[in-house]
Amino acid sequence: MDTKVVGYSLLVVGLLIIAGLAFNLFSIVRGSSSAPEYFSFPAISISSSALVPDAPAENAQNIELLPAKTINSTTNLAMHLFVLGLGVTIGAKISQLGVEMLRPVKVVMRNQINNEQKKETNTQ
Repeated sequence: MDTKVVGYSLLVVGLLIIAGLAFNLFSIVRGSSSAPEYFSFPAISISSSALVPDAPAENAQNIELLPAKTINSTTNLAMHLFVLGLGVTIGAKISQLGVEMLRPVKVVMRNQINNEQKKETNTQ
């Protein structure tokens, strides 16, 4: 295959990966979809008897400090953002490979530079 065809293909694939992940993030932020569930933590609660040691044990109640929904939605969104960041990095690397294949590579050796400089000084 020609390197230009492969370069353009890699560039397009990388940009499609980035665009797909950006659309996924946009749909989550907009609220039309939710982040996948990576974690399922219980609610954070404390017993009222731990707060007031002299209280009778039969009147002890569990006080919920943070609901499970809040904890899980926050951690799942943070983890999904991390995964999306990795995906965007992979897409960027694929696109970068494509761009490098599209750019012409010009190698100039020191001898060629010295010869060109000598030619310029001789013509002046």
